[in-house]
Amino acid sequence: MRRTGVSKYAEAIRGRYRKADRKEKGRMLAEFAEVTGYHRKSAIRLIGKP
Repeated sequence: MRRTGVSKYAEAIRGRYRKADRKEKGRMLAEFAEVTGYHRKSAIRLIGKP
């Protein structure tokens, strides 16, 4: 997945991620990491960005 696709994907799930509980956030991060190939910590930084 290209960087533009990753940033669009992160932007799309950002709102759901902020409202989710801890368990759901874990699932979302696992899915994001699997789809994009990013490490979980990198995914947290990217999704958590304002």
